[in-house]
Amino acid sequence: MILRSTILCCALAFTTLGRGQSCFIVVDAEDQKPIVGCTVLCTDGTLGAISDRNGRICLAKSCARFEVRALGHMALSMSFAEAELMGQLQLTRVSNELPTITVEPWPRKQDRQALAANYSVDSTLLAGYERSSLRNAAQTAPGVQWDQRGNGGSQRLSIRGSLIRSTFGVRGVKVYWGPFPLTLADGSTPLEILDPLLVGSVDIVRSIGSPVFGSAPSGMLLTTAPFRNALGRDLLIEGIAGSYGYFRAGALARSSEGKNAITVGVVRQRNDGYRAQEWNAHDQAFATSRFLHKRGITQVFLTWQNASWALPGSIDSLTAANDPRSARPYSKLIDARIEKQQIMGGIATELAMGKSIRIRSGVHAQLIDKKNPFGTTAALSGYKVETIRAAGARLSISGDHALVKLPISWEFGVEALLERDQLQENTYANAVYGDVKTKGDSRVGNLNAFALTTTKVSKRIFLLVGLGLERTAYRHNDLLVATEQNAKTNARPTPMLGLEYLVVRGIKAHVRYAESVNRPTISELLGSTGVFNTDLDPELINELEAGIHWGSDTTPARISLNWYTRRSELPITAVQTTESTIYRNEGRAQQRGVEVTVEANSSPKNAWTLFGTGSASAQVNSVSTADGIEYRAPGIPDLAASLLTRIVHNRGSALEIGWQGRSSARASKNLDASVSGSSVFHVRLSMRLGRTTTAPLFFVHVENLLDQKYTSWIQVNDPGGRYYNPAPGRSVFGGLRLTIGSKVRPTGN
Repeated sequence: MILRSTILCCALAFTTLGRGQSCFIVVDAEDQKPIVGCTVLCTDGTLGAISDRNGRICLAKSCARFEVRALGHMALSMSFAEAELMGQLQLTRVSNELPTITVEPWPRKQDRQALAANYSVDSTLLAGYERSSLRNAAQTAPGVQWDQRGNGGSQRLSIRGSLIRSTFGVRGVKVYWGPFPLTLADGSTPLEILDPLLVGSVDIVRSIGSPVFGSAPSGMLLTTAPFRNALGRDLLIEGIAGSYGYFRAGALARSSEGKNAITVGVVRQRNDGYRAQEWNAHDQAFATSRFLHKRGITQVFLTWQNASWALPGSIDSLTAANDPRSARPYSKLIDARIEKQQIMGGIATELAMGKSIRIRSGVHAQLIDKKNPFGTTAALSGYKVETIRAAGARLSISGDHALVKLPISWEFGVEALLERDQLQENTYANAVYGDVKTKGDSRVGNLNAFALTTTKVSKRIFLLVGLGLERTAYRHNDLLVATEQNAKTNARPTPMLGLEYLVVRGIKAHVRYAESVNRPTISELLGSTGVFNTDLDPELINELEAGIHWGSDTTPARISLNWYTRRSELPITAVQTTESTIYRNEGRAQQRGVEVTVEANSSPKNAWTLFGTGSASAQVNSVSTADGIEYRAPGIPDLAASLLTRIVHNRGSALEIGWQGRSSARASKNLDASVSGSSVFHVRLSMRLGRTTTAPLFFVHVENLLDQKYTSWIQVNDPGGRYYNPAPGRSVFGGLRLTIGSKVRPTGN
């Protein structure tokens, strides 16, 4: 099966580096654009190299004979000497544009998207800012709201207004580190373990996730490990210091030799906090490895973290205006905080069985120990000690075939998540440790079965059909009264249907419908009373999305426009009084929105490149109760936008200016109160202290340049009108990053 244009190429411009190594640039013969992700495999089974985003590959003469592979092309074998002599290699493209049976780390790009609106976070933003979390980098994605108390404090992630469900933490958003889910069996996610040092790239899926990821009703955060793409070794060391006692030091050692790649890292972070009772501390170490063997690839991930952060509580509008650095007095009295130790690890393997079948398998485990002296009032205060032991496994089989002359990709499998949560809470009024209030042992088992097919119906049309099936079982032992309670959800099919149409070259349109369920977490089932609520059911969610996209990773400009309508039946809602908090299913929620992203970069001129990006999102939502009362969802702004421009020198020096803005948001469903919008600027200047790309890189970053007073976190439905969590004022950070070892692509390109 040959395309109308049968001759394509990878034009290889060789440059000798010495010591038997050469580099070349891989480009497409049709449009002369770089080919990203082109692989060179040596005949001994080792991975020679992978082309970077500029199409560049470096190869050693020790790889005497190799095979060049690119998605959608026929592989070509040749010797190192032949490649140097020819200077150009021509590959033939096959008409089946579905993914071929290449072995690569899961999740692959097509697995991540499944036609859902997807945003790839700018790699320079991941390396920039104060690096306390992924928040600032992820905030550039339309429809994403990442709240954080101070720099490195407690975090909350909302995608397309999933904050309707989640007044704190992460609910309904599934988070992955490489092939391993950080999300637990009950649907909650310990997001704070995902330090920027552990991350090589970030993709944010803003719609209901693909069935192959199990249940992801409110979107996904998909990250990869920071492996080194080119052959060689390097050591990256960074140190950052800034306002309000902020300090961070980290080191990353990477090696990619033959068929092995390994990365290890360590980070130490401290912050006194902008507000009183807002300090945090964070120590973490991790190791990841990737091993390419004859028939597949194996990945091993492991990380340990010791973190603690204070909880300053929210304050009223008058205090926020006059004394924004204060904490709630009761939070200071009881020293409200969280102390957490966590270990997470896993091993995953992908095997190629013949020419068209892949088998993926993986197992992982998490161990979490937490202490939480927490409270908003004496009635709602408690001292919690919690132990979580969690594990998971997945097994799937996939392949590429022709069905009645139609190319089709398919995958089906299962994912199982298990969790045991042991919780003891003592009364802790006015900092006095008292009697046992709650003592429970909860177990959760979540099972997802999934199937997904992608069919190339014609030259212009792709069809995706998927189906998920989720079931969750709970068992709770109340050790105070020696009773056991059980609950389970019925297995509910959740279909997905998507259609992509190539309008003209470079412009694609898609429409997608998906359903999912959003299960209750253990903390919601217990509430503040500690009584297990067997009547709390999962939310039922459906979403229709349509979008049009122009451009690709290799074009100088890209535009993406998406529209969606989302409906949640029987959303889980907090019912909060001065005495208790319980959760129940109530009414329905509807959200309609539009999101747009524009990216552009100039061709390098005089060693400088100009990059710019902008995004905007708008949403109209309403929540209705069982008795027909409707209100605007608290905590979600109607409008949000960001703009960013950056000029970069080819050695890494850069100037970046950015802006983020959001409109006002309702603060409570019970009171007609709102929190005003914000408009925040930042500027970042980085400079190479030398003429080589491995010279030390120094940067100065100023956040909240105009010293805007705004709220970074809305304590939704907090009694007494205490909704405000003032964000830090103007903050200045300085950092130094040093690279030792093999040459790497300059930061900022």
